[in-house]
Amino acid sequence: MMKFIEDLKKELKKQHLSDAEIEDIIKDHEDMMKEALEEGHQESDVILRFGDPALIAKELSKSSNISDEDNMANDTYQLWKSYTPSEESFSLVVKLVSEDLTIQPSKDDHIRILYKGRENIEKYHISYTKGELNIETPKLRSFSLFRNHTNDMKFIIEVPKELDFKTCNQHGVSSDLLLHDLKISLLTINTTSGDCDIKDSILTDSRWNTVSGDLKASRLHISNLVVSMVSGDLNLEEVHIESDLSISTVSGDIDIKDSKAETVNFNTVSGDMEAKDFYIESIKFKSVSGDCNIQNKDKTPISVLRSSSISGEIHIKS
Repeated sequence: MMKFIEDLKKELKKQHLSDAEIEDIIKDHEDMMKEALEEGHQESDVILRFGDPALIAKELSKSSNISDEDNMANDTYQLWKSYTPSEESFSLVVKLVSEDLTIQPSKDDHIRILYKGRENIEKYHISYTKGELNIETPKLRSFSLFRNHTNDMKFIIEVPKELDFKTCNQHGVSSDLLLHDLKISLLTINTTSGDCDIKDSILTDSRWNTVSGDLKASRLHISNLVVSMVSGDLNLEEVHIESDLSISTVSGDIDIKDSKAETVNFNTVSGDMEAKDFYIESIKFKSVSGDCNIQNKDKTPISVLRSSSISGEIHIKS
């Protein structure tokens, strides 16, 4: 695999691409190869399916020279697919690499998928069967991995509000997510390097996992929320959690404002939590060096059920 990456880097330099462009391409190929190996593919098969590094570099060079005029012509969303709901309930599974996604309510009773960008839309896999919609990035893409301002793909998925939105399962690598104005029973987010913005929605269960992307949530009503982060930050504002909030972070920081929950379970290595007007009944705190600071205007008691730390501290002013 290392030889393929080195050969690709050499060929890209021959095409006179910028260092930044080459770095993006190499990073995307390494991510795709890693994912393929984790799925059980043999390294030799993965390299074979990517193809000749020289051909890949030539295709990428063509993509990087698309004019701004061509890009302006593709700056509006186009309808890709439209479905009439086949069931009373709806489930969504999305697996994207570098494409940004917006999930929002439709203005009528149809499910719609819109897109814009310079990628060949027919390369994407889509299916809608028994109330479940699946959208997936082409497997082991080569030249389509190149990301720049002229060929970045963006999708919008519109879902009727009347549908019983059972599950939304989003998997993304370098893929940003915006979700708003929806009611979902289970929202699962698994992202690497992508940012997520969830707002103005009602969620029953929610599980958010990120490696380095930031998570932002505002004006939400959630039954319970579980968040796991490595280095991305979490921002909650006007989030009402009926029962428990569980946050595990390595180095990502947490900022909470004007929110509520029952019990908070905060586990951190070095990430800090700063909360203002965060009204909770109890907290469990475990830290290596991260701190937890809660400052509320209204004086309501907060029980510290557990506090374990090497050098981090917990401060509650309420």
